[in-house]
Amino acid sequence: MQFNLIVTGGILMKKTSRTRKILILSVSLILSLSNVLTPLNSVSAATDTSTLSEAPLNENFLNSKKNKSMAIEGKQTGSKYSLGHVTSPLKLPSTKTSTFKKNISFPASYDLRTTGKLTPIRNQSTSGSCWAFASLASIESDLLTSENRDFSENNLKNNHGFDLDANTQGGNLPMSTAYTARWLGTINESDDPYNPTSTKSSTTLPVQKHVQDVLWIPDRTTYLDNDSIKDAVTKYGAVYTSMYWEDSSYDSSTNSFYNAFPGNVYYGNNHAVNIVGWDDNYDKNNFYDSYYNKTPEANGAFLVRNSWGESFGDGGYFYISYYDENVGVENGVFDAVESTTNYSTNYQYDPLGCVSSLGYSSNTAWYSNVFTASSSEEVSAVAFYTLAANTSYEVSIYF
Repeated sequence: MQFNLIVTGGILMKKTSRTRKILILSVSLILSLSNVLTPLNSVSAATDTSTLSEAPLNENFLNSKKNKSMAIEGKQTGSKYSLGHVTSPLKLPSTKTSTFKKNISFPASYDLRTTGKLTPIRNQSTSGSCWAFASLASIESDLLTSENRDFSENNLKNNHGFDLDANTQGGNLPMSTAYTARWLGTINESDDPYNPTSTKSSTTLPVQKHVQDVLWIPDRTTYLDNDSIKDAVTKYGAVYTSMYWEDSSYDSSTNSFYNAFPGNVYYGNNHAVNIVGWDDNYDKNNFYDSYYNKTPEANGAFLVRNSWGESFGDGGYFYISYYDENVGVENGVFDAVESTTNYSTNYQYDPLGCVSSLGYSSNTAWYSNVFTASSSEEVSAVAFYTLAANTSYEVSIYF
């Protein structure tokens, strides 16, 4: 059985003079794929009587947990730099369809540094918090050029809510998605300044923005399957992505990176960065993996924003070859970054977001959540996760 969608429900409320109500939120989803998933804590039903099953964990997550202490053909696994991305246990669908355009014309090169869509380079220092920096860089980029903000990576790394040490065990895009979806952040950097050794942050600092939409972009399927990422960069700004960093794969003379290892199915990726541009004609000879003594087979590269300060690379940026099989995995952008006054209350049962799933062998299913309003309010919006492109849905609210 293949699992293709996860849904998790919540409602956003505004104050009103109406009587306090018990609300039942019912969502029906109709997919073009083969299955539907609901969170473990939801009441659910399906259109057939098949057995409810739990979705399998991400194979790369299982492999990374099993093999993280193993060496691959003697290749080095350490780095003098701090990293921090960990593979998500969530199994995302392998699909070539998405909300992003493919097979359309893009310029041969593009650079967000020339558009005013990037905030200054940050430095994660000794903490494994690259994922927090990559996440907030995407949010800050989405707000530009109308607002120039600096949000607290310290608050995100310390308050993600998962059983991972804030500085030594890292995180990923679904974790930062959950942090913003439950309205714990974003927090101003000035209210919670970055400290690479701290593990605790206040949970009562004033939240600056509510993120209403996080778009998870399908992994690349080939070296040149880059249109979805390019489309996201041009529409929203900096794109969160993961890669597998090896010191031997970086050429400091050209500020270029190419890991010649053919697909990292053993460890899972270990570093999160932002794709902020590309150059289809970037010379393959600028890359060199000194361990494998190889250069890529053809030209082309992404421009990457890092979180190791301006002294690294080209003022904090470097190029990574299209022919690096490990980049372009677990991609996403944050959008609809809105004022905190748009809604007054966020009712939900899933503070950690999408972590596991259940499903039936049907392409149509429904689920419901029951909420008791804390005061007189009206329903203004409904939110849920979907992991299949072009999902159709119906929302019903019963008082």
